[in-house]
Amino acid sequence: MPEVVHVARTAWSTDQVADRGLAALRQTVLDDLIREAHCSLNGTGDVSITIEPTEWGMTTGRARARCSDPLCVDLATAHRAGPSGEPKPQ
Repeated sequence: MPEVVHVARTAWSTDQVADRGLAALRQTVLDDLIREAHCSLNGTGDVSITIEPTEWGMTTGRARARCSDPLCVDLATAHRAGPSGEPKPQ
């Protein structure tokens, strides 16, 4: 069954992490994933959330969820296609 991967990312400064905490960063990136997925996330696999420091003093959060919702798969396929409907050259 075809799948797509929904991804959301956000970055917080050290001060933001100190003020709000890592749990709030995790919740923020999860909320962003839900909002940006454009589906109900039905048919998803596990959602994974990764929190990592960057070399620029930021902390990034990334949430990922596999999705097999036919509308999401169709949308991703159409997005990858060029104006003629053929896949874009890579």
